[in-house]
Amino acid sequence: MRSARLTLMALLMLLTMSALAMVYSKHQSRELYNQWVGLSLQRDALHVQWDQLRLEHSYVASHGKIEKAAQNRLHMQYPRDVEILVRR
Repeated sequence: MRSARLTLMALLMLLTMSALAMVYSKHQSRELYNQWVGLSLQRDALHVQWDQLRLEHSYVASHGKIEKAAQNRLHMQYPRDVEILVRR
């Protein structure tokens, strides 16, 4: 009788520990899923920002924009024909 009681107590303890492990595992799973969703949103926002930066870079680096900035801000101009020397 005592042996059956000890076996029953051991099984109840194992069942309780198993249930607690399952609850902990489910909690960890939900936390990781929420973290994954947050990182996915952050990735999408960074992707949009990267696209905007690439678009801005292509505009700023365009030949006409650079040429206009050189003329206006740096007061550069094309050399006249008489100022060009060709060396051979």
